[in-house]
Amino acid sequence: MFPKLIYESLPYAYMSIGVVEINYFETILATMSGVLFFFAGALVWVMRSNARRTDPEKTRKHKESGQFFYELKPFLLIFLGVMVLAYVNNWLVYPLAGIVCLFGVYIMLIRNMHRQKRIKLRNS
Repeated sequence: MFPKLIYESLPYAYMSIGVVEINYFETILATMSGVLFFFAGALVWVMRSNARRTDPEKTRKHKESGQFFYELKPFLLIFLGVMVLAYVNNWLVYPLAGIVCLFGVYIMLIRNMHRQKRIKLRNS
């Protein structure tokens, strides 16, 4: 089995490899490979995040139609920002693409904070 540090960083490594492939190599094959790496990392992150949810399953709101989009929203925002940075050559859109990427990272961090395992205190 992998050490915990390596195991926990694999989704981020997949997404980083995808971003590097999209931005560094300019062929369509490398871009498609980068997209696959990015979304493979995103799906692994979503599966792990769902497995670590601390709220009881009975209290969750089940919205079958939008659940998939809800889970992938931060990654779609990051992906959109990366694609705009890579393929739109206009300096006016760079700040907007950066803000979109940062908003996606913000959503991902908030979800990560709320889906950590919580330690129960003895007297609570």
